[in-house]
Amino acid sequence: MRAPLAGVAAVWLALAAAPAAGISDASGLCGAADDPCVVFATIPVDDGAMLDLGARTLEVISEGRLDVGGGTMTISAGAIVLRANGRLAGAGGKIFLNTTGGLRTEDTSRIDVSGPFGGLIQVFDKPTPTRTAVQQTS
Repeated sequence: MRAPLAGVAAVWLALAAAPAAGISDASGLCGAADDPCVVFATIPVDDGAMLDLGARTLEVISEGRLDVGGGTMTISAGAIVLRANGRLAGAGGKIFLNTTGGLRTEDTSRIDVSGPFGGLIQVFDKPTPTRTAVQQTS
């Protein structure tokens, strides 16, 4: 009888170790007409995800988190706003941000790709003469 129990235990452990299903496009974040698109909880993101919000603003508020783990995610939005304690995360992963309206961060917000071998954060922005590409607010 030990063999069947061992098999059940192995299946249970494999299922417990499986990563949470993540989102692969912007439809998993908010409704198509929501502007801003607000993230207020932890949302796992699939490796290779393209989160394209068009001209809409992405706002990650307190305790909101988009987490790609060790994978790669690309976020395209009119503007990207990280409120206090908002996070974009990828432990050793890659985060690409494309915006025409800037990246704004508040104190205690983070874009974090730290890991044993580091990660990559790349911001593409089209600033105007009256606005810088990255803004820190408190």
